[in-house]
Amino acid sequence: MRSTRPVLIVGDNELAGLQSVRSLGRMGLPVHLVTFEPRAPTRKSRFVQRTFDFGHPLIDSSKFVDSILELVANGDYSLVLPTSDKSLVPLMARHKELRRFVPFAAPEDRGFHSTHCKSITVSVASRAGICVPITKVVHDTDSPLDLDELGGFPVVVKPDSSVTLGRSTQSAVRIAYSLDEAEQLREECLKSGPVLFQKFCPGVGLGVGIIADKGEVFGAFQYRRVHEPPQGGPSTYRVSEPLSQPLLEKIRRFCAETEWTGPAMFEFKVAENSSEPVLMEVNGRMWGSIVLPICAGIDFPKLTYELFALEKKTPSFEYRIPYYARHLCRDAMWFQANIRCPRGKPDVIHVPLRKALSEWGHVLAGRESFDIESLTDPAPMMNGWFQFIRDTWGRVHEKVAQRIYNHRARRSSQIIRLGRRNTWLKTCRSILFLCAGNINRSAFAAGLLGQIANENNLELNVGSAGLFVKECRKPTRLSIDVAAEFGIDLSAHLSQQVTKTLLDKFDVIVVMESAQFREMATQYAGNLPKTVMMSAFDMSNQCLDVVDPQFTSRLTFNDCYERISRCVTELYHRMIPANPVASSKPAVRQA
Repeated sequence: MRSTRPVLIVGDNELAGLQSVRSLGRMGLPVHLVTFEPRAPTRKSRFVQRTFDFGHPLIDSSKFVDSILELVANGDYSLVLPTSDKSLVPLMARHKELRRFVPFAAPEDRGFHSTHCKSITVSVASRAGICVPITKVVHDTDSPLDLDELGGFPVVVKPDSSVTLGRSTQSAVRIAYSLDEAEQLREECLKSGPVLFQKFCPGVGLGVGIIADKGEVFGAFQYRRVHEPPQGGPSTYRVSEPLSQPLLEKIRRFCAETEWTGPAMFEFKVAENSSEPVLMEVNGRMWGSIVLPICAGIDFPKLTYELFALEKKTPSFEYRIPYYARHLCRDAMWFQANIRCPRGKPDVIHVPLRKALSEWGHVLAGRESFDIESLTDPAPMMNGWFQFIRDTWGRVHEKVAQRIYNHRARRSSQIIRLGRRNTWLKTCRSILFLCAGNINRSAFAAGLLGQIANENNLELNVGSAGLFVKECRKPTRLSIDVAAEFGIDLSAHLSQQVTKTLLDKFDVIVVMESAQFREMATQYAGNLPKTVMMSAFDMSNQCLDVVDPQFTSRLTFNDCYERISRCVTELYHRMIPANPVASSKPAVRQA
């Protein structure tokens, strides 16, 4: 008999949400969806009967959770199922209130914290006998960063929690190739909490999905990543493989210690010369690659519904091997990235082209399914492919447009190099330096020109700003230190966002990259005639862009600031004849 009580799925994540909707919808359950992700194809599914938009769960979590509590209090729901960390985290903060009205498909506090906080995950996994990377947890920037115990670079830098209330985007995992980069990433990541530095573990991705009740695992599935982006990210092609009983036993111990209830995905890396999987993270919810176990024979959304809504456990350890699943749109982009990716780097995964092409034989053999494409639920597929085609066209258009503006910027720079606009420069009384974030290049250039003007008693208004700025950010410690070696103090600098009003105040606008030249042409066209490239004043280097050194080494910062110094000095010499000394005292003004 079909239930008439609907399921409320929270979080229309493209894959976990879509497959949960399809799985429960095919069981005959009415499905309602709380949606907040832009352009997600899940809402197009024929199984979604109602949708709700309560805003973004991380931006205004109180309003979001209050809305869901009101909805389930007034409705007769059989289950609330979160399918992403963005929806799970705010709901877990008030899960006791939620469970008064409806079963909530999530672990209790102990289990949640063991997967949400990566430092706790490492500790629990280590006690369970699971191999984990050598890890150092950092809480502040006061002490020197000592990473010798990690065994050298590259190292992985990750926030203790990828989702933070108040921030709409997830914190990304980064790779540092030097101590300088690691120091900068520490400063950046500490803004949202503790930071983990881990030994880099190369290898192929392996996952074990489980479902448990109060620590007892009653279903499990294992897969291996066949295609994943060359430098990391979600897998686009996966294959089922036999369960490793020794590995499953360690996962059982992890679940028993945390009294885990619900679904979870344990992600590992397996090096080519090792059989011991190393744990990367645990997703304590439905996961993106869940279509593979569903099609191979273990329907985790169905098992989750039975566990929480019906208090029923169905042991599930048997599935088809080998069986494949592919995200067609993302795999098309993977092919392009795989062909272009560099060879020989330890952090880059490359698959030979012949092997990648031969894998399409699995479709003909009936051993492959697709993440979004479904003949019984075609609307999400059509929506996904429409977005893919639109995005692809957008990328092509972007490249063509950028080449056009590169040419315009180069031609403008050539005119400056030949001295054809020296008269204009000689009459200017104010200069604004512009870059992306206004914490490195433009700040240093403004400080340097201001210092030169002060030393020569020149009356000049100098300023800096950024096109894509988080207001009031400070430069990193490395940026401040390298700038100090050039005699420039950036310790008190705070970033500011460019505005048309600010641009109108200056006679000359100097940008660092052709992308910023293009932004001026499209967003502030009226100020384009007075915009020049910084590289126009570098007589010894024909490279068009002065590249951002953020999150790179001290050497790269030094090279960048050395080049800016040459450019600013040349710019100053082009201006000298028209800037009379106003007094014996410095007259520079910083905007």
